[in-house]
Amino acid sequence: MFVLDTNVVSELRYGKPNQSTLVRAWAAAQPASTLYLSAITILELELGIQSLERRIPPQGSALRCTSPIHGPSVTP
Repeated sequence: MFVLDTNVVSELRYGKPNQSTLVRAWAAAQPASTLYLSAITILELELGIQSLERRIPPQGSALRCTSPIHGPSVTP
């Protein structure tokens, strides 16, 4: 089991400039069933999306559509 931190989730975001190939390779090598998000990480992602929606609405909306919040398992 791996609990992904916010910076790891952000690094895996599709379209992110200057993505870390090491982080992406590591994540690709893990079974999806072993990747989890904490409630804190979900909160941080949501706050970041809300902030972006206020500053740059189209970009915030696009990010919300690709949010991983409903993908991996969530742990408290």
